[in-house]
Amino acid sequence: MPSPSSFAKPGRWGQIQEKDPPILYFHPASATGLPLCTLYEVFCQFQCETSVLLPNDLAMAKVVAAQIAAFRLCLKMADEFENENEYEEAFDSCMADLLEKMEK
Repeated sequence: MPSPSSFAKPGRWGQIQEKDPPILYFHPASATGLPLCTLYEVFCQFQCETSVLLPNDLAMAKVVAAQIAAFRLCLKMADEFENENEYEEAFDSCMADLLEKMEK
């Protein structure tokens, strides 16, 4: 493992994370470990409680859209971007469905 200060060099983090084993903190999104709900009971309970259906279809549609947007953001924002425009486009793409549902 290289020194911590070398991680800050441009492009270095991506090279290090491609090696096995990567540091498991979702950067890139494929660098994952066991789901938290398998490690800690409280996360399992939280996951179960958040899956309870809401009283009406519109509210449920908004919740589902928010969960999907959060999932997409976690996957995409962990990537490296060439510039700010590429980053903004990726963010907008992840949020588009949620923003459309929230306008209703």
